[in-house]
Amino acid sequence: MYIDRHLNIVIEIERENYKIFVHSTPISREVFEVYYLPISKAFSKIYRERLDSLAGPRVAALLLKEAAIECGMWEGPQGAENGLLGEIVRLSNAILPNEQGGWHTIPLYNAFQQKLLSDQEKSEVMGILAFFTCVYQMHQKKNRQQALDGLQLWETHTSLLNVTEYMSSLTTSTAGESSGETNLPPLSLPY
Repeated sequence: MYIDRHLNIVIEIERENYKIFVHSTPISREVFEVYYLPISKAFSKIYRERLDSLAGPRVAALLLKEAAIECGMWEGPQGAENGLLGEIVRLSNAILPNEQGGWHTIPLYNAFQQKLLSDQEKSEVMGILAFFTCVYQMHQKKNRQQALDGLQLWETHTSLLNVTEYMSSLTTSTAGESSGETNLPPLSLPY
């Protein structure tokens, strides 16, 4: 049996006393087929302007919006703003430390709603996720990892682990010894 594991993206957000991780999986082929034109145009702009992984993640969400507007595909329930970016956010989770020294996840949308990320962090996360989406969908499978390697500059890496596996792989704090991943402000979880 062949299991086709996808590259996922993990963004590390450094705080003073802890870290937050954003784990995201790629959009489906079906979603790509709906939004292929703005994705491919944004991808072309990233490389035409030589933005690649150094500057591309900073502006990829803006380029995706610009491309979708040019295609007449930005607004409305099925537009890229709600459809594509909404799907990217839906496929993403925030991994947060808990009071017991372990980890828990919440949907990225909830993390945004609860303002667990600053506006600057939200902008950076959305830029990286848009860049990841464009690069992942437009490169051949055999070239994806190499194309995404430069994201290390953004405290970001790829992983074959799903969000639960990734969360389980993170170190935990123990009594008398801390991994530096605690002291998260109290959360009001939606579940």
